[in-house]
Amino acid sequence: MSRIFSVRQWFIAGCFVIVIVAVIIYQSALKMGLYADDYEFLERAGRTAWLPYLVFYTTELAYFRPIQYILLKIAFAFFGANPFGYHLVQLSLHLANALLLFAIVNRVARRWQIGFVAALFFASAPVIHLDIFWISVADPLSTFFYLVTIWLWVRYLETGARKIFVALFALYAIALATKEMNASLPFTLFLLQYFILRARTRVALKLPFILLWGFWLVYFTFAFWYQKDRVPAGNPAPLSGFAGHALGEIFPYLANVVAPWDIPSPANYFWLALCLGLFIYFVRTRQQRWLYFLGIEILIVVLPLLPFLCGCGRYLYLPLLFSALLFALTAYAIQRAMPRTRSLAAGLIAILLFAHGLGVNESAAQFSGLISNMREPLRAVVRAHPVLPSNTLIYFIQPPLPQLFLSGEFFLHYGAGVFVQSDEKPIIPNFDQYANAIIIFADEQGAWREQTRTRAAWRAVPDLPLDFAEPIRLESVEVAASRVKRGDTLPLLLYWRARGKIEKDYTVFVHLLDARGEIIAGEDHAPRAGTELTSQWSLNRLTIDAFLLPIPRDAAPGAYRIEIGLYFAPTLQRVLILDANGAVISDNMVIQTLDVQE
Repeated sequence: MSRIFSVRQWFIAGCFVIVIVAVIIYQSALKMGLYADDYEFLERAGRTAWLPYLVFYTTELAYFRPIQYILLKIAFAFFGANPFGYHLVQLSLHLANALLLFAIVNRVARRWQIGFVAALFFASAPVIHLDIFWISVADPLSTFFYLVTIWLWVRYLETGARKIFVALFALYAIALATKEMNASLPFTLFLLQYFILRARTRVALKLPFILLWGFWLVYFTFAFWYQKDRVPAGNPAPLSGFAGHALGEIFPYLANVVAPWDIPSPANYFWLALCLGLFIYFVRTRQQRWLYFLGIEILIVVLPLLPFLCGCGRYLYLPLLFSALLFALTAYAIQRAMPRTRSLAAGLIAILLFAHGLGVNESAAQFSGLISNMREPLRAVVRAHPVLPSNTLIYFIQPPLPQLFLSGEFFLHYGAGVFVQSDEKPIIPNFDQYANAIIIFADEQGAWREQTRTRAAWRAVPDLPLDFAEPIRLESVEVAASRVKRGDTLPLLLYWRARGKIEKDYTVFVHLLDARGEIIAGEDHAPRAGTELTSQWSLNRLTIDAFLLPIPRDAAPGAYRIEIGLYFAPTLQRVLILDANGAVISDNMVIQTLDVQE
């Protein structure tokens, strides 16, 4: 009894040490802001009612992960725009996973030292820093359900209690609905029972395995149907050529699993070859069940990663469990073989933890820089507008970030009354439906500037829409203001649509003309700042073409007009504008009048 109590004391002390070490190493996560699609997910959680929210996240995304988004909406109800709360949850999940790993290994291996070292390694590893710093990464949450399911499986094998299996099955279903990586769970449960816990199994497993594998088959069929016509994120390899891609990725992933320290190539492959050689040697000479289990399990958890390019450590969160266990078993075997090296082993582990801490701090500094850069457009607007009235539209020309990210940033800062759109998406903004509209753009020096949009006081000649001699239609034009100051930049949005196959690549011109008809400023380039060719336009697809027209500082105050049109650059021949009967109207459209003021 005293020995059992002593082991329990060691276990409790070990849990305390694991938490302290992990918090010290990853405390920087609690000071971070949000990043990338964090903003997108939180805005949707804040703006959308429960029913349409659930419909969207169970029908529209490339992956079926409703549990993650349900919990994210619940978290938004508690934390709102405060990043600290979300990071606290993410770090707490990571701590829980480290403690669960400790508990499972301690119970299965009956050596608390192995579980302790594995949990310390896992809790402190810098290779998975993105999983802790980035709150929209589902891996800590999905791994939590993965590990709880394994814990319940161990308890069920030992006791045969039906209520434990019911809880196990429920957690198993939740795990599958959290992330696809958990589809490896039934394999893990089988391997754990077959290689490690067969002697301790107290229950017939035919029916449990039928239920577990049957549900897995239903899930796999559903997941395949759900994702077959969707394009997932992460640049997965296409099915054609997948075998070659997988062969090219499996060795980098295995190298990262056996040496999760971002060892550069080719050193990581030498390390992988050494580890594989030692593994084969010990499998043949020692016949250790743990080696069989780990060897097969590492392959199983790596297989779902093969469609994605190796190089992002956040994909290694679940595989790192087995990296940590492999490291701990190796350290324990060395210590058993050389008992006098216990102090040396403890010192080496302490040095490793210190190195992990340095790695995490370096990664935290780099990631904080990315977060800060991502918020620069928001800061530029906040400096000019600490408060914005309700029903305000912020419109970005050539946004530096995806529109969904920008929209989330502004939503979390200003609230639900501020909306963000951009020329990134082929949607004509209805500026008139907003009480206030601000157009944001970067000048030639990269500084953020703005133009408050005023209601149209200009007219187009000929009237819009315009059809050209080529199958091109100019559907509408948006001029940000009809009065500008000298030295200002005037944003314009041209809305083009291809009405047929366009054979040539045309240049768009936007010219500012004075009262004598002389061009005093202008911009000529292919659509969308030269990034699109008219010959590549899709039929009937809207193209939003933004122009930033500079108003010369020496322009005389007075009335000006803007000419817009198309020409073929090799010949400088303009594309004619036709009326409904096909008769030529002009070779340009004129916007009048623009009032330039002091």
